[in-house]
Amino acid sequence: MKPTVLAIFSLYLSIHGQAQARAQATAEGQQLIQKKCRSEHARLWLDKYGRNYPEIFDEIRVLDARPDTSRIGIVPTGTSGQSEILLEGPVTSQMTGYLNTIYARPKGGHSLLIVLKNLWIASAYNFHFHVEAYLQAKSGFMPLTSIDTALDNLKGETAGVVAEKEIRALFAEFMDRIAEANLEKERRIVSAEQIDSFNRIRFAYPMDTATQLVKGAYRSVEEFLNNEPSIGNAELSADKTGSVELDIPDENGQLYYTRSVWGYCDGSHTYLMIDGNLFPIFIICHQFYVLGSKEYRSKSKVLLPLDLVLFGAVPALLISMGTHIEPSVVRDLRVYRIDTGTGHVIE
Repeated sequence: MKPTVLAIFSLYLSIHGQAQARAQATAEGQQLIQKKCRSEHARLWLDKYGRNYPEIFDEIRVLDARPDTSRIGIVPTGTSGQSEILLEGPVTSQMTGYLNTIYARPKGGHSLLIVLKNLWIASAYNFHFHVEAYLQAKSGFMPLTSIDTALDNLKGETAGVVAEKEIRALFAEFMDRIAEANLEKERRIVSAEQIDSFNRIRFAYPMDTATQLVKGAYRSVEEFLNNEPSIGNAELSADKTGSVELDIPDENGQLYYTRSVWGYCDGSHTYLMIDGNLFPIFIICHQFYVLGSKEYRSKSKVLLPLDLVLFGAVPALLISMGTHIEPSVVRDLRVYRIDTGTGHVIE
């Protein structure tokens, strides 16, 4: 009897919301993205790929181990809009159905596990693709091969069309590479629990599961991830225009305005500093996002993007921050991802 990969799924589900508070935070984050972004779908068409694929696999299973399993990208549209890119259904079921239809054969004698670690389309149609393949064995799984690549400046009608073309083309390359491998070769065996651990370690920092946030200012993304702000007596204040400022103590304990810290926590919510302004951070699954602005433009009319504060993921501080840098300049709020390796905001 073949060992099942259900153990991987049951173990991994525990990562995606062990506590009710985190599940609520993810729900609020989803609402925010749905409020801010329109939806665009990518379809996995069944066409030229896999027609002559050999009879190797009778079953292909997919484990979605990406930081955010809800979507496959967020791209800018127009001057201030954004679209979230989705498949036509949950990524796991869509990819499982597609790969089995194209590459599985009734007479195939092997079972394949594919782990999705990155599948994301961003601004300027940059596409990130990272997958791993494991051959199922009697006592576990044998690592076969992987692809980890990034494609830049892709062209296409829409981001959804670009995504669907690249997903199919890259999986075709990946599956061809697997077909060329010697599947009879002896390889090390890993268990379902070990595969789960390989993926879990990427999110092994306290902030991924924190429900009690420590108040203070973060000097770096590492302090944020560890839930350990090193400036505990930081304070918020308002300037003459009503904009919020962050004050931290000097060597004599006197508070002064700063633009140089990484972020701030008020004990209930966390914020990232961009160009001296604080913007709220929210989390979906394991991915940290920020609703912020890196670009400013001349104000031609009054904009009211702050209806987003209706959701708990965007706290009331954002109201007091406003959207105006000065009377003639306005900021457009966008959803960005936080790169936990560098601390930078990315798309």
